[in-house]
Amino acid sequence: MMRRASSRLSDPPVALLVDRDRDTRDMYTEYLSFHGYAVDQAADGREGLAKALAHHPNVVVTATRLPFIDGFRLVELLRRDRETRAIPVIVLTSDADCSESDRATSVGASVVLRKPCLPEELLDAIRRCGSGSEHVTARAATGQPKARREGRKSVKRAV
Repeated sequence: MMRRASSRLSDPPVALLVDRDRDTRDMYTEYLSFHGYAVDQAADGREGLAKALAHHPNVVVTATRLPFIDGFRLVELLRRDRETRAIPVIVLTSDADCSESDRATSVGASVVLRKPCLPEELLDAIRRCGSGSEHVTARAATGQPKARREGRKSVKRAV
C-alpha cells in the first residue's frame, strides 16, 4: 500500500513506478528505496492513474507502453486533474528515435529518459525535478545516504 506523498521532513518522498515489467519495477524500487524513497508500483496505466489520484505521490515514473491506459494518456490525465497536475512525471521510452520523446514532452512529461535506463539516471532525473530532494538532503545530515541536491526544479529533455 502506498503512503500519501510526504508532507513532513520525517516522511520519505513517495515515487510511483508504472511499468508492465515486474523486474524493471523491482529494480527501480530497490534502488530508490535504498536512497530514501518510499516506492509504490503499478503494472498498468489504469492502476497507476488510480494510485496517483488517490495518493498524490511526489513523482510518477511511467513507461510509454502499458496495458489499458498507455503512458502518454496517463500523463495527459494527470495533467488535467487539479490535484495531480503539478506532480513531476518522468516518462521512460524504448523508442530509438525521437517521436515518442517528442510526444511525451508535448503531453506534459517533466523528463523523458530512454530505456534501458540505469537506476542512477532515474534517480538523477527525480532529483532534477525536485521530487523529494529537500527531504533526502535533510536526511544526509543525520548520516543516512547522501543525496546530491540539484538546483533546477524541472527539466525537459528529449533523448
